[in-house]
Amino acid sequence: MFHHIKPQIWGVTTVGERGQIVIPVKAREALNLQKGEQLVMISKGDKFIGFVKANELTSILKSWIDEIEVYKKEDN
Repeated sequence: MFHHIKPQIWGVTTVGERGQIVIPVKAREALNLQKGEQLVMISKGDKFIGFVKANELTSILKSWIDEIEVYKKEDN
């Protein structure tokens, strides 16, 4: 699905005392991130991968479920 998209590195951030991080301005603008928007943090084992907008991830997962159901019906 996203294999052809080149990853974008937006900069480096530091985890603060309370575990907070600051997302660089250029990334917030490019991704249209708004104050209060929910992000899902994704990792693989102890390796951090990134954040995904919660509403976008929900939409992607629903479309995958719908697609799987179509394939299941075709199999029967």
